[in-house]
Amino acid sequence: ENPVGTAPAFIVEVGDQCVITLPGVPREMEYLLVNRVIPYLRGRYGIKGEIRLRVLKVVGLGESRVGEMIADFMEKGRNPTVGTLAHLGQVDLRIAAKGTDAAEAEALIAPVEEEIRRRLGDLIFGADSDTLESQISARLNAMGARVGLAELGSGGVVGERLASGVAVGFAGGVILTEAAAAARLGADLAVVAGAEERARVLARAAAGWAGARVGAATYFEDVPSAAPPVTVTAIAVSVDGVTDSREYRLGGDLPSMRIRAATLTLDLIRRSLPPPR
Repeated sequence: ENPVGTAPAFIVEVGDQCVITLPGVPREMEYLLVNRVIPYLRGRYGIKGEIRLRVLKVVGLGESRVGEMIADFMEKGRNPTVGTLAHLGQVDLRIAAKGTDAAEAEALIAPVEEEIRRRLGDLIFGADSDTLESQISARLNAMGARVGLAELGSGGVVGERLASGVAVGFAGGVILTEAAAAARLGADLAVVAGAEERARVLARAAAGWAGARVGAATYFEDVPSAAPPVTVTAIAVSVDGVTDSREYRLGGDLPSMRIRAATLTLDLIRRSLPPPR
């Protein structure tokens, strides 16, 4: 029975084993797993105890480096177990503990989470359902501020995430296809050299264009005659005229670079804004 959708779901028992088939739709699968499958497995196999999960979300380091920093927590046989899951521009740390009840499982997670947070610091932007967008939205709301955006090279990927995830705090954005188009924002990129400096100029111009206290920008620049081809990706954020920026050589195809650049840009916005009190 699937009370939350139309996709079929069933359990086939073969002796003391079983095959469980669930819908692929995440909302339906999660509901059936929590409300049907887990109770069924507990009753059929006499499973006792509770498992609790905590997912810490990291931006700014690759999966291998994160793994090195918490290697002792990832050893086999530990409770809680700790594992990593890499996304483009982001690494999730999954802490799973088993206890006799929920309280014991949570108590096992707490000291491990505390130590991992101590080691990784501000590289951890949130946990569980937190997103970069939700973190930015909370900080902008606390400031009573909005963010304007200029993208040159990232193709609107940053703007899409801000528009869908920040809503009221997003003052709007402009997608540029060439440096000369920055004149629309009152910026002249021809007078500055280097991708990072141009991103800084664009961020300040985006804030002025949007009438916002915060401006953000991306700037992609191909390196002439490089073999293999190299694209320099620069990001910048300006808050009340104070500007911070980063420059990367991300590698990969253009869609992947855009996704990673968007995540890094959102993270720089987060870092540039004071946390809510």
